[in-house]
Amino acid sequence: MPHNFGAQSHNTILPISSEFLSRRRQAACEQLMAEVEAKPHKAPYADLPPRDITNEELQFLSDYTGEHDLVALRKHVLHVWHAVKAKCWTFGCIQVFRFLQPKIVDHPFFPSVVEAGRSADANQLFMDVGCCFGQELRKLILDGYPEACVVASDLTPDYWNFGLELFKDKGRLRVRTAFGSLTDLAFVSKRPDAAAAALVGAVTYLWAGAVLHVLSKGDAERFVASAHILLAPGGVFFGSTGGSEEAGEWWLTPDGQRKRYLHSPGTLTALLESAGFSDVEVQSYRPEEGSGVLGQPAGVASDLAILKVKVEAPPRELTDDELKFLSDYTGERDLVALRQHVLRVWRDVKAKCWTFKCIQCFRFLQPRIGDHPFYGVIVEASRSAHANQVFMDVGCCFGQETRKLMVDGYPEANIIANDITPDYWNFGSQLFKDQERLRVRTAFGSLADPAFVSGRPDAAVAALVGTVTYLWAGAVLCKPDTERFVAAAHLLLAPGGVFFGSTGGAEEAGEGWRTPDGKSQRYLHSPATLTALLESVGFTGVEVQARRRGCGIASETGLGHVFVSLFPGPLRYTASLLMPLSALLSVVGALYGHHVVGYLAGVLNLAQMAEALPPAQLVAQLFATHPTTGAAVLDAACALAGVAFAFVVMPAGDVLMGRDLQGSETMEGLGGPQGGYRALLYAFSAVHWAVLLAGCAAAPHVHPLALMGLAASLGTGTSLMLTVAHELLHSPRALDKAMCNLLLSAAGYMHWSCSHLAHHRKVATPADAQSARLGESLYAFLPRSVTGSLREGVSMEAARLAARRLPFLSLHNRVLTWVAAPAALLTTVGALWGTPAVALGVAQAVVAVFLLEDVNYVEHYGLTRAHAASGMYVRQDVQHSWNANWLFSNACLFRLQRHSDHHAHAARPYQDLRDMPNAPQLPASYPAMLILALVPPLWSAVMDSRVAALHSKP
Repeated sequence: MPHNFGAQSHNTILPISSEFLSRRRQAACEQLMAEVEAKPHKAPYADLPPRDITNEELQFLSDYTGEHDLVALRKHVLHVWHAVKAKCWTFGCIQVFRFLQPKIVDHPFFPSVVEAGRSADANQLFMDVGCCFGQELRKLILDGYPEACVVASDLTPDYWNFGLELFKDKGRLRVRTAFGSLTDLAFVSKRPDAAAAALVGAVTYLWAGAVLHVLSKGDAERFVASAHILLAPGGVFFGSTGGSEEAGEWWLTPDGQRKRYLHSPGTLTALLESAGFSDVEVQSYRPEEGSGVLGQPAGVASDLAILKVKVEAPPRELTDDELKFLSDYTGERDLVALRQHVLRVWRDVKAKCWTFKCIQCFRFLQPRIGDHPFYGVIVEASRSAHANQVFMDVGCCFGQETRKLMVDGYPEANIIANDITPDYWNFGSQLFKDQERLRVRTAFGSLADPAFVSGRPDAAVAALVGTVTYLWAGAVLCKPDTERFVAAAHLLLAPGGVFFGSTGGAEEAGEGWRTPDGKSQRYLHSPATLTALLESVGFTGVEVQARRRGCGIASETGLGHVFVSLFPGPLRYTASLLMPLSALLSVVGALYGHHVVGYLAGVLNLAQMAEALPPAQLVAQLFATHPTTGAAVLDAACALAGVAFAFVVMPAGDVLMGRDLQGSETMEGLGGPQGGYRALLYAFSAVHWAVLLAGCAAAPHVHPLALMGLAASLGTGTSLMLTVAHELLHSPRALDKAMCNLLLSAAGYMHWSCSHLAHHRKVATPADAQSARLGESLYAFLPRSVTGSLREGVSMEAARLAARRLPFLSLHNRVLTWVAAPAALLTTVGALWGTPAVALGVAQAVVAVFLLEDVNYVEHYGLTRAHAASGMYVRQDVQHSWNANWLFSNACLFRLQRHSDHHAHAARPYQDLRDMPNAPQLPASYPAMLILALVPPLWSAVMDSRVAALHSKP
């Protein structure tokens, strides 16, 4: 088996009579029994312990209590042991003193829990289920976990009380306790009278050591379900249990009435996944030879270690603004408690209901009906004295729209909530805490089912036919059976009634994304087809208005909202064109920078303002004494416009606009066709090529000092063009791959089209030259990556030729193209504009390659893939790339910073790359981190601790 924790396994308890004991041990036991008999609570047992207690076993108890007299401590342990034998039903592990050594320390996830507990902002509940004497949680406290954040749980307080006696901390141990069975769902229900009601959805770490194997199969299922209920989103369930290679009933309980159930790794994994846990990993290891589990032959049993099991975390944090409506409605002002309440409901929905994307990103917290232009008319009409108008909320979900209408004064008795089933509505009552006071009428069933809305008396809503004044349908029409739904809405409305709402759509109608069960496709209407559909069933005065939207909020800041609203969909990525435009400014600055500065100084009277600035005084003095050199300095400064955009404007834009919180765009049907996104890649390439040629044409007329600044700016622009080449490289289109090679030729780095594909296979392993190692500086990484990338490309080309049975030295060898294409470009540039243009071309290529490798350095620094049991590296996942999810730089860099999703799905276009919450996150955007990498001590100070924290996680 792959892992052994080093803790003792379950032991078969054999009867030991006195004839097998040495005289010394027999005398010691007789003396001990005499001492026990002399105690006030006289123990009725006269049996002897099955073995001696070693000094090593007493070490933890000695450390915890501060008692170093091991002889006295051994007597103390035996006294408690006899008392337990006298009063409690004892397990085999208690009989052999397993309670003296905490097993939790051998678990690979334990260091992560301790580290989390020691953090300054730690407020994470740790729950020890089946705590027994409490040795595990005392070890955790001894190692620094906050005592106030620890909860001890067991069936009864009996063993816990004996633990207080054993560890001599009665009266000073301040952990919380919750006694009861996790197999009893009433114990963990949300009713106020439930013993663990306050813990539901609040536990961060739940440890279950040696519990599941003492339960029947049904009890184990209920236990795991309760553990899932107790854990907060993102919480972890871990522990160990007895098991078997083949699952089945093995042990008889001591009363002989029922059997215990031993899981195999496969059945335990399936059980945990069925309860809603994700990232389940169960690992088995055999007990020591000859031990065996109680009642089970030695050599057959194995222990199962639940390495780490997660409760799914929400895709993002909830903002205070999103909680405002819920806070106003419930009167709950404690936003921390309210946020926990929302997450508990959210998790229950995830576990029990088919969840839509809008539910996953908390759209149920903010009613959208208030933004509809017709909403004010409805509210105003309801306030008239003779108003008796029925409002029907179809597809009500949690009922947030219904409650918004009530808050604004619509009569509760005139509102009807409808959904296919009552599930979401019931969760809404729980969310809004109004189960006992809400008096809204409900009608559950599908409007797409003709029997539900027919005029027959037996129809579920027969009484509503022709009586509804206002029918609201929010986010419903994109589902199948739209035609029948609209016809039913027309049937329900009274003469003069109004049907209004919103729905997902597209510029061109067609089948959109599949339903979550994968069985059918949803249909997205265009404004024209939706108008035609509504008119075809008899509606008049139809008005459909298109507007773009995303999932959740677009950014954490107001400027981010403005940016997304002004530049939706493909338009957002036009921000990338600011890079070649700033490079064009660099060309103009290199030629005429000193003229422009001189003109502005005269017009704006900058000379007087510059007198207070020492650098400006220095340049002015230099210009006065050495006009040519001064002009060159000013030209060089202006030529750095491209560099300033990339490394000053872009990070500043991220700070101002905040995070990019939108999901994938075209994949979710939110952004329309993909053609606009791909066209932007071509447009960027064309614009930057034009700027490059303009720079080469200007090179002969530029001072060498300004030429250096221009090379830096053009090279920065070319590095972004290589990002476009990277996007095109992963496209299946032959045209895109050809364009990728053309773009790479501008940097003389065409072999990268091959070596990058190898990088995807070998990422985060020592075999990958383009994955930076922990402690490796950028300047040590650069030569290794550049030469390794070249070797990889040549090796792959040699393998390709060999597979085709072609000689390496032939015209089919693409290495010739990799050399000839850049050489031809430079030759052409030299013929047209001379040596300065060639120097500029080479210099900007060097800058571009340097920045490309700087990006490679940042993207995977210190991240490594572990070995699986087979000896192969584990499959790459989100943990093997650094991400930086900032709105403005994502728009400029074509979402290059969502790098984890790119490595998981290399063919996914940039606009559909998703933010991966569990991926390693950089403290700043890529441009800022590229600058930080230039200073290795600062880089190490910022990044090495982050890498270490990631590696400490199992």
